[in-house]
Parts: sequence; C-alpha cells; structure tokens
Amino acid sequence: MKRRAIAIILCLAFLPLGGAAARAAGDAPSPWAAGSVSAAIEAKLVPQALQGGYAEATTRAEFCALAVTLYEIVMGREIAGRRTFGDTDDVYVEKAAAVGVVFGLGDDTFAPGDKLNREQAAAMLARLADMLLDPLEERAPSFADNGGIASWAIKEVGQVQAAGIMDGVGNNMFAPKRPYTREQSIVTVYRTYQYLMRSGASMAEALTAVAGIPTAPWQDAYIELLWRICGEEAPVRNMPDSEEYDSLSDSYGLYDIDEDGVPELFIKFGAYEANYRAEVFTYGNGAVTSLGILGFGHSGLYSYPGQKAAILEWGHMGYQEISKIVIVDGRVELQGALLSVDTNETGDSYAPVSDVVPGAEYVDFHRTALPFPSGAPRTLPIYDYVNGPHPTGSSSESAREAITEVLGGKRELFGVSGDGYGGDTGWMSFGEYCQPGCVSKYSQAPMATRSFVWLDMNRDGQDEYVVSLVEEGTASNNQQVIVIMSYQGGIVFAYSLNYVPVYYVLGRDGAFFADEDGEPTLYTVRYSFYKNQCYEIHARASGGTNEVAWKPF
Repeated sequence: MKRRAIAIILCLAFLPLGGAAARAAGDAPSPWAAGSVSAAIEAKLVPQALQGGYAEATTRAEFCALAVTLYEIVMGREIAGRRTFGDTDDVYVEKAAAVGVVFGLGDDTFAPGDKLNREQAAAMLARLADMLLDPLEERAPSFADNGGIASWAIKEVGQVQAAGIMDGVGNNMFAPKRPYTREQSIVTVYRTYQYLMRSGASMAEALTAVAGIPTAPWQDAYIELLWRICGEEAPVRNMPDSEEYDSLSDSYGLYDIDEDGVPELFIKFGAYEANYRAEVFTYGNGAVTSLGILGFGHSGLYSYPGQKAAILEWGHMGYQEISKIVIVDGRVELQGALLSVDTNETGDSYAPVSDVVPGAEYVDFHRTALPFPSGAPRTLPIYDYVNGPHPTGSSSESAREAITEVLGGKRELFGVSGDGYGGDTGWMSFGEYCQPGCVSKYSQAPMATRSFVWLDMNRDGQDEYVVSLVEEGTASNNQQVIVIMSYQGGIVFAYSLNYVPVYYVLGRDGAFFADEDGEPTLYTVRYSFYKNQCYEIHARASGGTNEVAWKPF
C-alpha cells in the first residue's frame, strides 16, 4: 500500500489548487454528502467545473471527468490514448473510453449529455477499479429490487455494494434507473479513492497476484518469502553504487531434490558471475527453512533423473566440473564430481550435461524482482509450477477487438518486459510505445511494424497478437523486437522480447525454436505471461515445429 500512497501524494503535490475559492462560487452539497464532497475537492478529485450544482443529475460526460481525474491521480500520469466518437470531442470522454472505463452506444456515438442512472454509475465505478488494477470483490447484490437491475450491471452493482462504494436509497432498494446526482457521483468516486488507499493489496500486489488458482501451502510460503526479500531489497535495487547492491537477489529456480512432491527453492544472490551464490530453501511442517548456501558463479542447475539429487554444472575459462547436489541431515552439499575436465588440455568443448547424466535437463531460473520501480517479486513461475502457464482469456473475438483499438490509438496498452531487457513502459498509447527508448530502450529511431500473426501463444483458447517491430528505415531483422499483445480483463498487456535470436522461428504451438543452418533444435522457448509478469520456459523439442506464416504489414 505504501507504493500507491506515495505515488498519489507526489501527484497531488503538483496539481493546481482548486479548494475553497471554487467551493465558494457554487452551492452547498446536502448535509449527508458535505464531508465527502469537501474531502474529494481537497484531494483534487473534482474538476472545478463540477464543484457546484450538486443536486443536478450527472451526465455521462461529467462522470467521465470524475473517473479520469481519479485514474490519473492514482496512476501518476495522464492518459495518452484517445477513443473518439462522432457526437463529442470531450477529452475526458475520449480518455475514459481509451482505458475501458466507459463504452459507446455501438454506432460511433457516446451521448455525452444523457443523464447517468444508478446502475450505469455502478458499472463505471467497478470498471474504474478494474482499470486501476485493483478489482472489486465479486458478490451478488442483496437489494429487494435486484430483479429491476439490468443483466449487464448486476455483477457490478454487487461489487460496489460489497465494497461500500454505493448503498441503496432506503428500504433495501437500489433504484437502478433513478438518475444519479452530481454529489452522489463525487461521493462514490471519493469512496472508490478511499477503497484504493486502504485496500489490502497494493498496486504491485494487484498486478502480481494470479487469480483463480488454488495454491498449495508451499507455494504460498515461497511467495511470501519472495515478497519479504524483495521488500527488504527495494530501497537499494535502483542504487548500483550502494554497498548492498552486490548482494541483492538475482533470480530463482525450483527443483524437487528429494522427490517429496515439494520443490526446493534456489535463490541466487549477487551482481555478477564471480560472486553468485545460491541459498536453497525447502518447505515442511508449515514453515520455510534454509538448507544452506552453494557457490553458484558460472554455474547452472540440472535435473538428475532417477536420483534424489540435482546436478550443478560449473564451467569457466576451459574448466568444467559436474557435481551432484544432495540433502544430508537438513543441509545441501555437493557430492563427488561426475566430471572434472580441463578442456584447455584436451581441446574438447564442454560436455553436454545430458551426455554425462542421460535425461538431465536444465532448470530455468527467473528474475526475482520485477523491474524498478515496481520491485514486486516475479511469482508467476511458482503459480505455474503445478499446472503450467496460467490462462489469460477465453474470447479471441474480444481480444482482437480490443487489440485492434490499441493499434488504432483508441485504447492504451500496458507495456511489460518479456525478457528483462526493456519494454516496462506501463500505460501508454501504441504510438508512444513505438518511440525510441520505449519498447526497445536502445532504439535510435521509432519502431515500425514489419510483420504480425494472430496466434494462441499460451494455449488457453484465446488469440494473442504477435508483432515484429524494427527501427524505421531498417530492412534487416537483426534489430527486431517481438511483442506479444494479450487481452486480459479489459486490459491489453504488451510483452516485449528484445532478444529473440534472429534465427528463431515461431511454431503454431506458441513456442520459438532454433532453425540455425536448417538444423532441428533440441530445445524450444515459450513464454508464460499474466498481467505484469512474463518469463521464459525452455523445454526439449518434441516432434515437428509446424512454423507459422507471418503476415507482412
């Protein structure tokens, strides 16, 4: 919660003052609303044009002004995208539509002057919380006139009631078709603001949490451990000159050494190869305990099929050593070198670990923390460990419509780095996203679309939009950036892959595979993504690759 509170305080410090002078110019709100209206104005949540006429019915455009003001304060930036309509050029309407808080009437009109009713207000408030990445709890409404609430608003009415944002009008009635007044609008927008401020989940937690998956106790415990570590490291993660910087966590992997059904957690600490070390944790009897620390510089972790053990490969300056990792009396230790060779003398290349231990496979490690300023842990690999990549949607039609709006500048995207090398832009328009230093932090010119394909990248039944971007004026794909756009809960997330090798091709199953010199590959690379998290998964290739055909733009 502290991150959100700090962001809001910083934003408020730079907003123009309205306050008492504006209030003096208008009429007074009703006694029941006066306190909240005053607090909302002091919090800069009410545009000056709406600081009066409190008993009047709110129009659709006026409610957009309140919603956008709250959104921009909480997110700490202006909404750059615009979704236009044929019957209004109101900038608040265009901004609210761009981020999915409001929709048009289906014929390129918005009806900005139409009066807002209570069920419409409930739907907009619930969507506003969704777009602020802090969705309201789903609960059925309990009003006596539930039957009069439109089917498209029944869920949202229940959400705002459960959150304490909207109440009934007396006698347990909601009155869904009754006009919504300006003071009611201000009060409930302010209550939404309060909900966001006191919510148990910070924005980082809301982004990071994976919904709809039952978790085992060991998963919850490891996630809690990562949150604690990342929280302690947050003050120095963006301070490379700090003495503590070289000791920060780097990445982690999961592997079940003792084959008890609960994987051990390897957390690698250090800032460069020479000083990497891994602390190994396990879960049992309701608690996480440390099994000790292993040197991990210039090393990789591998599975050991058929053994209650793992494999550590070390290789540096021509020397290679492959050792066995076991747990003895509650501690991890290395046992006997399975291979120890100086290739400087033999003239050989490093031996593949699978040649030494048949069936051994590399264990993926994933960055511990999401990029600054988030600092939240990358927990998705822990969620995925049991059931594989988490589904992100179920409607290709809705996804294509929303992503097409992003490409046309009518809706904003939320940029996330897919490989840790840039693209963590947050909210912005697609036009901004393609500017130098955004999707690719090293680009010197704007990025242009070279080719694209619609493909279900995570095999959940919903298509993603996969696009190859190159710097304008560049014919070669040597500097391409692959972006996966995924529609999730009303938000289009864009995952940038800045370092997909140029010889990799994309298969119809959503995996990239090597095709260097026309040779078949041993491994494929696919991506798991959900909200603001994305990571690579390496797997042994199985059968044909069935390459997709990209469409030139």
